[in-house]
Amino acid sequence: MTLNRSFLFVPAIREKMLEKAPESEADVVVLDLEDSVPPAEKARARELAARHAPLIAAAGRQVHVRVNAISTGLARDDVAGILGPGVSGISLPKVEGPQEVREFDVIMREYELERGMRPGSIGAVIWIESAPGLLAVYESLTASSRVTGAALGHEDWTAHMGIERSGAGEELDYARNVISVAARAAGVLALDGPYSDFRDDEGLERECARLKQMAIKGKFCIHPRQLPIANKAFAPGPEEVAYARRVVEAWEQGAREGKGAVQLDGKMIDIPVANRARGVLETAAAIEQRASPPGHAR
Repeated sequence: MTLNRSFLFVPAIREKMLEKAPESEADVVVLDLEDSVPPAEKARARELAARHAPLIAAAGRQVHVRVNAISTGLARDDVAGILGPGVSGISLPKVEGPQEVREFDVIMREYELERGMRPGSIGAVIWIESAPGLLAVYESLTASSRVTGAALGHEDWTAHMGIERSGAGEELDYARNVISVAARAAGVLALDGPYSDFRDDEGLERECARLKQMAIKGKFCIHPRQLPIANKAFAPGPEEVAYARRVVEAWEQGAREGKGAVQLDGKMIDIPVANRARGVLETAAAIEQRASPPGHAR
């Protein structure tokens, strides 16, 4: 399975950062063509992103590219410039409704076919950054089969709503919960935008703990020091893994005995509980595999 705990934004115009990206602890490196790139540098950023994407992917990282919003008129040029080796996903910002997703899907399919790629093979995470976007989030998530998740853009969301940011982030929680429920209904990932103070490790830890309780599965980051915190927060802990193993063992023993449910530590274990435990074990196995060097015997 692929890991989606941490997504590191790297400005595609910053060559030194691009060169360091293969060494990143991020599950996903996101090469940014949008907010971090001045208008006059967009073309060069596309060239650098296309050049470095295969190198980052060869180091075992997923590579996504954040293109410019459909409304800017730049998304087609972005896709034309970067779609190729190494790129496995796209971040599509400022989505306001399903029509933009469908329009983007048409652009992607055109270039996938042109370049000998299977249509729909490149996934897309959409960003919700306005009230219209939030009200239409489920429709946007289900507008194309290539959509793999949704994330809340904190700064644009609060600016659109005319509210001030707080350290605790309660002003974001309603939108986060709506996105989480919509993502679950659509069968995709709920993700969250960056924690802006990259020096506040404790604040990020608290935020990630709250996000996990909202069924949010991963966090975008703006600095490498945030990655270990996000990776740990969105990974199962040792006790959780041990309990999940016991749940699966108990369920499988019960299944062999023809039971539809079993008890463990005074709690009922049925199919949904067993499936959730299997998911925990699959994630733990993927993390262990990621941490093991090539050829390492486990």
